[in-house]
Order: sequence, then structure tokens, then C-alpha cells
Amino acid sequence: MSSTPSLSKAILATGFLAGTLDALTASVQFLISSGGKNPALVFRYVASGVFGKDAFTSDLLTMASFGLFFHYCIALTYTAFYFLVLAKLFPLIKHKIISGICYGLAVWAMMKFVVLPLSKVPPNPSTFTKSIVAATILVLMIGLPISIGASRYYSKLK
Repeated sequence: MSSTPSLSKAILATGFLAGTLDALTASVQFLISSGGKNPALVFRYVASGVFGKDAFTSDLLTMASFGLFFHYCIALTYTAFYFLVLAKLFPLIKHKIISGICYGLAVWAMMKFVVLPLSKVPPNPSTFTKSIVAATILVLMIGLPISIGASRYYSKLK
């Protein structure tokens, strides 16, 4: 007796995994680059995308909580888009590594050129090195887990 795997459970599990991997990587990277400052500041910065400058004058725990919530919403949105749209439109899904790399780069471009400019986050000067690091993190922590998760889900349907 075989049962059809739940698409919503697959999206939630994969999105939660990708979001957690990305959040942990951002936190560790911030700890190292800031000389040990509180990684909650990363998520306060994320919250500033919605709250603007008020995020930096409000309670850190409250803003970091909002930022973490927004972070997971973004990760789940990228996951759902991949599972529901891309995986059905493009046969590249069969090549999960190539697909994951491409998707991670697309997520980086979308965040850098669309999401961040449209948000209320304060300007953060970018360098070539910062861009390469950010793109690599999104490939490894978002693109590949989502691609592999979708590939596993859709292979169970065959």
C-alpha cells in the first residue's frame, strides 16, 4: 500500500531546512566577522526591511524575532516557488546539483536587485568579495537543499 507524499509537508520541511541552514550560516558568519557580536543583530537587520529605522531603536529580542520570522517566510516562499512552479516547468529538476546552483544564484540576484532595494533596509555597501560570499551561501544553503528536496519529493511520485 503506497501513499502519495504530501506536497505541503515536503515544502514546509525543505523550506524549514533551507531557512535554518541559511540562518545558522548568517549567524556564524556574523559572529566571525563582527568579532563576536550578538547574532540576533543579523535578524534585527532583516526586520528593518519591514520596520525601517525603527527596528534599530526597538527592543532587540522583539525585532530579532520578527526578523527570524521574515527570514523563514522568505525561505518558504522560495521553496514553494521552486516546488510549485520551477520543478514543473523545467526538466532541469532532473539535474538537481546544476538546478540547485542555478536557483541559488537566481535567489541571490532576486534578493540583491529586487527584494533589498524595495525594502526599508539601510544601504549596505557591497563589494565583489561580499557578493561572492553571499551568492555562495545562497547556493549551498538555499538553492541546493531546495533542489534536492524537490527532486526527492518528485522522484517518489513516479
